[in-house]
Parts: sequence; structure tokens; C-alpha cells
Amino acid sequence: MEQELKEFGLTDNEIKVYVACLKLGTALVHDIAKKANTYRTYTYDILKSLIEKGLVSYVIKNGKQYFEVAEPEKLLNILKEKE
Repeated sequence: MEQELKEFGLTDNEIKVYVACLKLGTALVHDIAKKANTYRTYTYDILKSLIEKGLVSYVIKNGKQYFEVAEPEKLLNILKEKE
């Protein structure tokens, strides 16, 4: 899967954060950063980039921002469109 993400044009850190989100499901940035082994503040920037690429979205629950990954099928569809 990481190879497909590289083909999509993601950086190594974007891949780490995307995979962490995938494993965690809906999660706070703190948990994502811990799982991806990145700094929390830097993780926000990475998540913003992934949101712009359509791979991650977020919801606000009880005043907190929870991030979740788009379905992996969406990534595959985007890759097919690029071909």
C-alpha cells in the first residue's frame, strides 16, 4: 500500500500519517501524531495537505476536531483517473 501512496505523490510523512489514520479510524491529532511518530503541530500541517488531496476529512465532536481517512477505494479511484 505504501508504494501506491508514493505513486499518488505523497511524501514519506504524509504516508505515515495516512496509515496511522487508517489504523486508528476516527481520531484526535494527538493520537495520530503518536501513532505516526510525528510532532503534533507538524501533524496538523500534514493532515491539512491530506485534506486538500481528498484523502482525509474531519468532524467536530464536543468542540474537538477528529480526523478520519477517506475510504481506500477513493484513493484507488483517484489513481485510476490519473492513469
